[in-house]
Amino acid sequence: METQDEVTCANTSAIFKNAWWQYQNYLKKTYFTGKETHQIPLRSPETHLLDDDWERLVLYWSRTKNVVRSMSSFFIFKYYMLASYCTLFM
Repeated sequence: METQDEVTCANTSAIFKNAWWQYQNYLKKTYFTGKETHQIPLRSPETHLLDDDWERLVLYWSRTKNVVRSMSSFFIFKYYMLASYCTLFM
């Protein structure tokens, strides 16, 4: 039998997972879906989201868009991100 602490922990975890899922959907709809490759921000558009986390999300979304974007386009996208990042410091 589960204790009250285990139930509370499971409920809290479910709430946070749902909130994170909703936040990812908001980010995807706002900054990714329907955008051309050059329109996707290279750095996190949200102040509380790390740039590394933003890049992981964009790469994940890019991989799931295989119907629209071929893998060769994905590598072009990655090259564009790297080239644009490098020009920030020149």
